[in-house]
Amino acid sequence: MKRVLMVFGCAFLALLVGVGLLGFQAVSVAGQNQAAAVAAVQAISKDWSLTANAQHVDPALLRIADKPNVRQAFDQFRKLGPLAKAENASQTNYGMSTTTGTTAVIEFVGHFRNGVAKVTVKLHETDGHMKLIGLHMKPITTPNTAREEKA
Repeated sequence: MKRVLMVFGCAFLALLVGVGLLGFQAVSVAGQNQAAAVAAVQAISKDWSLTANAQHVDPALLRIADKPNVRQAFDQFRKLGPLAKAENASQTNYGMSTTTGTTAVIEFVGHFRNGVAKVTVKLHETDGHMKLIGLHMKPITTPNTAREEKA
């Protein structure tokens, strides 16, 4: 019985150390990941093209860039125009896995030429660099609502 408890205790201690190391890693790279996410959205939003900005985009996303649903989403994003400023960037998730690799989720408020949106970026480590693999935007103000507020 004593050995079983010692084995469970060691396993629990190893689990705690692993979680602690992951937490330390997440905090230590959060600033870099935030910068990578904002840089990717700034570059892509200039023309809203994934393929023209391949250096910022994960190959998995590039493979589906020409799918109708991806093009449709980017047609909607295009209405916002280029990103002028990002505020309150924060890393909301960080994970390391043997199956999916290293990923991070960054959220920020993006001030675009034609509106403001809450931007959620999912990054995936590829070739030693964090690259965009997912993008979601929820408009806060759009060109139509901005005009209505001024009236």
